[in-house]
Amino acid sequence: MLRVAFFLFTFSFFCKFNVISGDCLTDKDCVFHDWMSWQDCSGQCGNQMQIRQREFCCPEHVQNKNRVNCLGACSIALSESSKFDESRPCRVCDEGHLVAASNTCVCNHGYRGPCCGDVVRCSDNPCKHGTCKDTTSSFVCTCDPGYEGVDCDTRKACSGGISCQHGGSCRDTGSPGFQCHCTRKYNGEFCENVITCASQPCQHGTCTDSPTGFKCACESSYTGVQCDTDIDQANELLLPEWFPYLEYTLLSMVSLVGVMAMGCFFLKCCQAFGVIGKKDDDDEDHENQYEDYKRYKRDSIVPLDHRKPPSFKIHTGLEF
Repeated sequence: MLRVAFFLFTFSFFCKFNVISGDCLTDKDCVFHDWMSWQDCSGQCGNQMQIRQREFCCPEHVQNKNRVNCLGACSIALSESSKFDESRPCRVCDEGHLVAASNTCVCNHGYRGPCCGDVVRCSDNPCKHGTCKDTTSSFVCTCDPGYEGVDCDTRKACSGGISCQHGGSCRDTGSPGFQCHCTRKYNGEFCENVITCASQPCQHGTCTDSPTGFKCACESSYTGVQCDTDIDQANELLLPEWFPYLEYTLLSMVSLVGVMAMGCFFLKCCQAFGVIGKKDDDDEDHENQYEDYKRYKRDSIVPLDHRKPPSFKIHTGLEF
């Protein structure tokens, strides 16, 4: 039926023959005019069409001016009749806008269908995360906690009033939005579920349900809320109590050695450049006198009337 309707539709336009006879000059006979504008899109959604036409100067002497007679008088083949009019499929979006490249409609909220002519109802399940209620115009969604938007299809951010229960913390993840990080005894989107021993949380022990969740009785070699920590391995990682003091002692020794090394380095430099370490004449005389004095004390055979050589006199530093 659709093909028959389409054929009748197009045939009715092909039979319409627009010609110009009285206004055509003799030298303009048998000439096609420029194309006219496209007519409005018409027809039912899915079978809509629009056409455009152009006029033809038919010779004045043709009595019955129709397509066949005019083309025959102009010695133009009947196959050229396609130059008189042409058609193309089209689409009118009732409640939306047309994407010309694909000839499809993008519908406004609350409407659907190939031409956006159908009203969305709750039977179409429009609410992604919420409950739906039909209205006179369309529908209204009541979103679940954590979601927003006309269709409840947008996940909230932590700043949108998200509250994670039982000590959980909210963190933004960008997409799909927030995420609650729960303590070890709770789970769920908002940490609302108490972990029910049915989930077998105790890895190395027996579980007992309690009003606040569960409680694990761990085996002798394990510890932790879920009996998931090996005591022996944990002890191997512990350092002795005196270890920090040893560390401080070693650091102090290294620092002292470093200071001494720097002192020796600077002392050698000062001696090399003559800042310290060179003896003057007074120091050399003082040392010579001291050596003579020691030799005198060792010599017990010196006569009593023998005078001490002048060099034995020890200068006190006050004599000039």
